[in-house]
Amino acid sequence: IYTLSLHDALPILPDVRASSSDFAGTYASATLWRTGHAAQMYDIPAEEAVLAATGTPSWHLLIPFENPPAAAVLASPLSLLGSAVAYRVWTTLQLLLLLAAACLVVWVAPWPARRSWFMRVASVAIAAAGFCTVQLLIEGQWDGVAALGLAVAYVGWRRGWNLTAGVVFGFLFAVAKAHLAIGVLLFMAGRRDWRMLAGAALGALLSAGLALATVGPTGVGAFISAVLSPSYSPVLQMQNAEGLVASWLGAGTLSFAIGVVLSALALAGAVMIGNLSRNRRDLLEPALLAATALSLFGAQHL
Repeated sequence: IYTLSLHDALPILPDVRASSSDFAGTYASATLWRTGHAAQMYDIPAEEAVLAATGTPSWHLLIPFENPPAAAVLASPLSLLGSAVAYRVWTTLQLLLLLAAACLVVWVAPWPARRSWFMRVASVAIAAAGFCTVQLLIEGQWDGVAALGLAVAYVGWRRGWNLTAGVVFGFLFAVAKAHLAIGVLLFMAGRRDWRMLAGAALGALLSAGLALATVGPTGVGAFISAVLSPSYSPVLQMQNAEGLVASWLGAGTLSFAIGVVLSALALAGAVMIGNLSRNRRDLLEPALLAATALSLFGAQHL
């Protein structure tokens, strides 16, 4: 595993990334919503028309928006900016959210009394120093939002704010990348943490209510239809269980079936780990780490 410095990353963040990164899909649907075309937020030709107008290469116009409608609504202020400026503002925001998530975790984590502030700052720096941070800047996805949601859940467990933390967790993951949190939700169920789960359900309902209020039943229906449609991404490009097996056996029915079984086992493992750590406060950190890894491994479309 290697990392890239910011100096190395800057040359690979030209303006063309604004119109060809994954953020371009969010930008297109946010533009459609802001201009009164909420019913077309998930319409591929309409999205491609917006992307073509921003300078997206003709060979890369297929960047569909696959997040819930609330995501486009929340990102809509950036559609007032040019695509290049919006892309840079967005990636900066995601990076700041990632740093905020790391700071929250360091703030509430149990530290030995002799640990200095330098160790805490170093922990935040190490957390942000991975290759995936550069990938976040390049692709412009919603990972900063997801990281913050997970960090808030951890804060809730450490400080006893389960219900409130659950609401924030549920809302942030319901806005985007809900599939990444399935294992963490099962971890909560294994811990019998009904307050956190109730909060997560309430947060998801708030996100759904925002979507219904801003795009109407038609927009929500379009999202559901888009989710049920086959993914355009080849399984060999996935980094979850299915992608791992396909890298060994090649894409096909057998490798997909094996991947599904592995995903199910991973999610079942998250439940088991939650149950084992339910009455062991000292096991919270390693248990949550393991459950998060299993949640990602078992997630579809990773």
